[in-house]
Amino acid sequence: MNTEQTMTGTRMPIKKGNKGLGDLVRGMTVPVPERERKAQHTGEAWLEDTLKEYNSAFDIKKATYPEIFNEIMTQSLPVLTSGQINQFIEATIEYEEHENYLGRTGVFASALIQTAYNAGHNDFVLEPKRTQPLDWIGAYLKGTEKNPLRLTNNAKTGESCGWKAEHVIITNNTITGRHCGWLARHSTFKTNNPETLENMAYYLKDPSDKKVIFIHPDGTEEEIANHE
Repeated sequence: MNTEQTMTGTRMPIKKGNKGLGDLVRGMTVPVPERERKAQHTGEAWLEDTLKEYNSAFDIKKATYPEIFNEIMTQSLPVLTSGQINQFIEATIEYEEHENYLGRTGVFASALIQTAYNAGHNDFVLEPKRTQPLDWIGAYLKGTEKNPLRLTNNAKTGESCGWKAEHVIITNNTITGRHCGWLARHSTFKTNNPETLENMAYYLKDPSDKKVIFIHPDGTEEEIANHE
């Protein structure tokens, strides 16, 4: 049976006989939803447009992620709210079998954040549901000294979160993958998760213009000395 098919519009005639309703139900094979992969975005013009730009990002023939990020930034990206960026990430679930899904989706989400920041928005909160931990979330973001770009991750992230970011304040409230904040400059990385703290403190050991802050259960913040 085609997994894209549904039971809508089909009927199973109930025949008289020895089988009761329970036997009839047990004998039926109900197709399992395909992991809710198809995004429900009918009528959302902004989301349709964003997904078109996102889909074209898989065709970018560049060797490195900085080049990919810069190429995405030249596309016609919409200015989205934090909530819309979350909705976009959730809609990408139908692409998750693509071999470059984790990296391209993460760097595209970073480009959406940068685009929104450039348009005057800030204080982004990412907490998409049912998606895999994306790589490169927050990578290459650039704020300013007077107005650092502020990003909070309330969903688990993959590798290279905040890689080469500048003038950002990134808070990871869940476990994050390796290389978080590596090569970032003039930035602060916060977490309330001990495992993430250990990860960030190691990869932020240089240069010296970065801070790692642990948020204690009572909300107090403690700056952590960089590892030698």
